[in-house]
Amino acid sequence: MNDGIKKFIPRETLDEIKELSRYKKIVVHGVGLSIGSYDGYSEEYLRLLDTLYEEINFEWHSEHLGYIMVEGKTLGTMISLPRTDETVDMISERVLKIIKRYDREFLLENIIRIVPDYDSDYSESEFMNKISSNTGCGFILDVYNLQCDEHNHGFDLHKYLSEIDISKAREIHIANGTVEDGFMLDAHCDTVMDSTIELTKQILVMKNCGVKLVNYELLDEAIPAMGEEAIADEYKRLSQIFCA
Repeated sequence: MNDGIKKFIPRETLDEIKELSRYKKIVVHGVGLSIGSYDGYSEEYLRLLDTLYEEINFEWHSEHLGYIMVEGKTLGTMISLPRTDETVDMISERVLKIIKRYDREFLLENIIRIVPDYDSDYSESEFMNKISSNTGCGFILDVYNLQCDEHNHGFDLHKYLSEIDISKAREIHIANGTVEDGFMLDAHCDTVMDSTIELTKQILVMKNCGVKLVNYELLDEAIPAMGEEAIADEYKRLSQIFCA
């Protein structure tokens, strides 16, 4: 992020989104805020979000609950946070500033844990609930990320879902990734597993569930490997399941 090159959103991209917003609801999802960096989140990311906010009437915006930068340098991956009182206070303060800056609902997304867990004051669900209680922010539930943590670390996925304040969930992300040396990674590069679909369906019928959107995630790099026809078929399949 701090490579000396000023980032911007091309005019043609803004115009395309504005045209889409005439008949589709728009949501904004980011990967570059790095809200958990100890030395502050990315002001460049917020500058880009300012542009969208000025030009596009989006429904809500969201980011990942983790960090990708240390001392202004990008790590190349996203790291989960220690679930401590200090972290809760830091994230809550930053979330409140973001909510004040933009007149839109703000959501935080769970990420996979790729490093050993820290000594923590809170469980994963308590951590999310505490930040939401402090700030009024909502959640994205990334179902495949939860499955990755279950596979990789023995994470109690169902306990998490029973404890999270599901009324604050606005969006669900579904995807599929890869397995490297037995470790599941959220590479967003394949069709969605049946187990991910079934778990998503279970979440959607939970009492007081606040989810309004199910989002299938796929990286640009996966398009050549999967092929456009297979991707179109997957969108059709998922639409029949979740939009019926």
